[in-house]
Amino acid sequence: MSPGLQDAGKLIFLDASRLLEKNPSIASLSSFTQHAVNHMKVAYMPPIQDIGPDTLHVQFEFSVSDQHGGRLTGLIFNITVLPVDDKVPKIFAHPVRTEEGASCLITGESLVISDEDTKSESLRIILKSGPRHGNVELRGVPITEGSAFSLEELRTFKVRYQHDDSESLEDTITFTVTDGINSVDGELEVQISPVNDEPPELRSGLKSTLFCPEGSYIYITTENLYATDPDSDDTRLTYMIARIPLYGMIQREGVMVEKFTQLDVVRGLITYRHTGGEIGARPRMDTVTLIVSDGESVSADTCCIEGPPPPPIPLHASLPVYDLNITLTPINNQLPVIIIGDVFVVDEGFSSLLSVNHVNASDVDTLADELIFIMETQPQYGYLESTIPSPGSEKSTAETRISSFSLQHVSAGYIRYVQSHHQHIEPTSDFFMISSTDSIQKSMIVPFYIVIKPVNDEEPRLHVSNVTVMEGGSCEIGPATLNAEDLDIPPDILRFSIVVPPAHGKLLHHLHAADISQYKQLDPTETHWEVLMDAFTLDALKQGMTIVYTHDGSETQQDGFTVQLTDGKHTVQQTLRVHITPVNDEKPQLIRNGGLEVDAAGNKVISCLVLEAEDKDSPRTSVYYVINNAPMFGELKKKVDSSWVTLYAGMNFTQQDIDLNEIWYFHTVILGCKGYDSFRFYVTDGEHNLVPQTFFISILNLEKGDIVLLTSPVTLTEGDRVTLMTDVLMATDGTGKPEKLLYAVSVPPVHGQIEYINFPGVPISSFSQLDVAAQKVCYVHDNSREAGKDSFSFTVSNGLKAKDGSLEFIIIKTDRIPPTLLNNKGLQILEGEAIIITSDFLQITDPDSPLEKLIYTITESPQHGQLYLNGDVLQQNQFTQNDINNLYLSYRHYGGPGELDHFSFTVTDDTNIGFLLNGQLKEDSAVFVIEVNHVDKMPPKLVKKENPSTVETLKDGRSAIQITSQNLRASDTDSADEDLLYVILRAPRFGHLEKSKTGHYIGRTFTQREINHRAIRYIINPSFEVNSDSFEFEISDSAGNKISPDTLELTWSVLGLTESHYRICESAGTLSVKVIRRGSSKDPAFVGIKVQEISARLGQDFTHTSASLLQFDPG
Repeated sequence: MSPGLQDAGKLIFLDASRLLEKNPSIASLSSFTQHAVNHMKVAYMPPIQDIGPDTLHVQFEFSVSDQHGGRLTGLIFNITVLPVDDKVPKIFAHPVRTEEGASCLITGESLVISDEDTKSESLRIILKSGPRHGNVELRGVPITEGSAFSLEELRTFKVRYQHDDSESLEDTITFTVTDGINSVDGELEVQISPVNDEPPELRSGLKSTLFCPEGSYIYITTENLYATDPDSDDTRLTYMIARIPLYGMIQREGVMVEKFTQLDVVRGLITYRHTGGEIGARPRMDTVTLIVSDGESVSADTCCIEGPPPPPIPLHASLPVYDLNITLTPINNQLPVIIIGDVFVVDEGFSSLLSVNHVNASDVDTLADELIFIMETQPQYGYLESTIPSPGSEKSTAETRISSFSLQHVSAGYIRYVQSHHQHIEPTSDFFMISSTDSIQKSMIVPFYIVIKPVNDEEPRLHVSNVTVMEGGSCEIGPATLNAEDLDIPPDILRFSIVVPPAHGKLLHHLHAADISQYKQLDPTETHWEVLMDAFTLDALKQGMTIVYTHDGSETQQDGFTVQLTDGKHTVQQTLRVHITPVNDEKPQLIRNGGLEVDAAGNKVISCLVLEAEDKDSPRTSVYYVINNAPMFGELKKKVDSSWVTLYAGMNFTQQDIDLNEIWYFHTVILGCKGYDSFRFYVTDGEHNLVPQTFFISILNLEKGDIVLLTSPVTLTEGDRVTLMTDVLMATDGTGKPEKLLYAVSVPPVHGQIEYINFPGVPISSFSQLDVAAQKVCYVHDNSREAGKDSFSFTVSNGLKAKDGSLEFIIIKTDRIPPTLLNNKGLQILEGEAIIITSDFLQITDPDSPLEKLIYTITESPQHGQLYLNGDVLQQNQFTQNDINNLYLSYRHYGGPGELDHFSFTVTDDTNIGFLLNGQLKEDSAVFVIEVNHVDKMPPKLVKKENPSTVETLKDGRSAIQITSQNLRASDTDSADEDLLYVILRAPRFGHLEKSKTGHYIGRTFTQREINHRAIRYIINPSFEVNSDSFEFEISDSAGNKISPDTLELTWSVLGLTESHYRICESAGTLSVKVIRRGSSKDPAFVGIKVQEISARLGQDFTHTSASLLQFDPG
């Protein structure tokens, strides 16, 4: 056995199931038989461990014995074990290091290679995959993929890796180790140390332009600024500001810097903040020039060397320079200002051009063409119009009232004031409230005054009053009867003239007398009287001029004269009517009495064609016919509305009744009539009577055989039965045989039936006049309630002649059902208010009673108000449903604190007692409830007002002062906090108010509830170096109650360093930093003290005071 080999193998026994393979679990043999050897059951198993590349010689000593005890000893058996190359080589790779562009050796320590069954000189190393950023060299010569070298060349430093100087940090080489039969791959990692030899480069496609709102800031992101360096960490690249911006500064976390790193940009710490104040209405450009660097050489500390320090030495010949452009966009945060110029004058009734010399506006951050004037109130005596056509139209919009207009239109001469309201008034001035807006900000409201020059544009007003004069009398015409006025300023001279004189009298005046009684004593034929002059003035009339109208005594009742009035420009006319009171001195005259012809049983009007009287001094309504004897065979009837009134002896009618065809004669009696009838009368006017006269009436067609039919309506109660008698149904033909006159029913009654009394329930279709005379025929109503009338039609015949007729039944309804209270909903009313009670609130219904019979009776009156009926106080404590439906009933509350009122009532239909409610009969009173809602009349109170001064820094970097209920609080017992409205009368001058939750600008109002919820704050404008501001407000509630305006002052303080930077030598010892405060505050201010370490280290290079906080007391 070879030296060092612990296992020499073993003899084993083979059976049928055992394979010839190495298995350490098989037990070794210590004896065997010749028989087992002959049958190949004894085998040798080589060592379990590989024997290596060399041949192994093994021997074992054995002895042979038989069953008889014979033994042969000292026998040797030699075994030669041949090596087998079945093991794969092993390779272990350890990374190698080199610098960018340099080389390094690949040694046996880099690649550790072994093979148990192969000698090292038999192993070959093949370059399977070469490096991507360099070459593998053998003996200084680059080799290609597939080239091989020996393990000896590797171990004797003949193999190296050469880098290609690219900007790479690692590389990989793949080797294959083979023993001729088996092979294995291994990867060798090459770690490359970079060398800073490349300058940084700006990324392409950067957005070099930023847009920053005026007074605000904008983040500089990697979209605007980003550079790369192949041999440097991009986050450590430094941007140095070569040219600072003109209108702002570059800040890191709110602090101005002169340089910053790319990591600051990536983290979003770098901002551009505009600090240049107001830029106006147009955008403004700003530029920042930056130099990108990947590092600087170290220079000596020259803080103590006199003169400027030497510049740093760059690592590269040139560094990128980049211009970052910032476009400052304007923010509309300034209020427009209205400029009132020259006095605006317009003639009354005319128009005048409004120019910029009269009203103008300016706004530092808005173009003049964009300013709009808003008319907060309209002028009282005119309006503003624009003569420019509407967009898309060529028609002018003049004569159309406008409520807003632009400054551009004022400058172009399109705006005019029209003095339109001047009729019947004399305005001398006008005004309207105006403000200006740039669509976001709004100026203060100011008045614009207008001077109106009066002109003579008013027509004088002529006032006449009609007079009454006795026939043949006279009356005075004075200022009470004839007067005038003129509204023009100054007043004009008013002149009267008579253009149409009176037709039945004269107008006279006297030169000396002043009393009308003297005129009445004078003889009109004497020279004391003169005809009135053609013209006179109002002043003369008012100063005592006496004018008298004298009637000429004619039989006239009307007269008049037309007066013309002029003020020199306008002329008006009006007629003064004179009513003549007649004197009854004439007798009436009967001018026509021609008689009348009437058919038997017929009727006819007595018109003015057959009977007429007149009286010259009495109206036809005062000419009376007094009846001495009425007609014997008929009736005189007067038609009054839709009914007839029978006229008897002693009664009268007028000539106007005859003129209106209201007097009729009805022939009613046939028996005994000889063919004529008459009535006696006399005519009177109340003072004078004529002798009695006779009016004759001829009755036609009374020959034998003609059927005369007389009917009268029959009245009965619903559901009742009535007997038909001759007073309601009578037919005759002059023969005296009623049994021959037969009635045939052609149209039966709708709501009942005709029947014989002896056969109830059986309707009949015919009967005779004798049956009617014997009272055998009756009408029975069916008790229906659909109609108030019924009738039946018939034909009556005597065998030779026939006549059609009808009989009407008037049904009287009875009240059997009590009323029902349908609505009793009550009212809701404001304190002190009046309201009409309609059927929606209070209603009773009754199917068998009219609305005027449905009566409410008040049993308990309201305590806090009053009921009214048709505008008057309810006196009788009763009203009807008809009054409610006609909106006559109302309730008025007295005012005061009463919250509930009521009145009690009962209901009746004038027949039944009680009323139905939900189907139940009630006789006690019902209650109508009136709920009175309180009216808020008290204004709110400002209970707390303290100037806020605490400044907070918002997330976006702005500074704000929170306005809370500790600073501003109003209360109102009648209003909730959300109804207490703060109306801003004057906005803050330097900052603005906004809502904390939304950030929306507050232009006009906010509520107490928003203050309570810390939703209102004041934003400090950094463009103004001020420490106080204020705004004016008033408080109102939902009812419109207001308090007088008040002002809230806001004060704050600003802390800062006196110097922007300090330069000090390390040998100076100490550095004092001065902090100052501007402004005042009610709260203490604290400044934290912290030193940021950059290159210097705390405790090694410097120490600072133990104080970590600097305090400023209130003040």
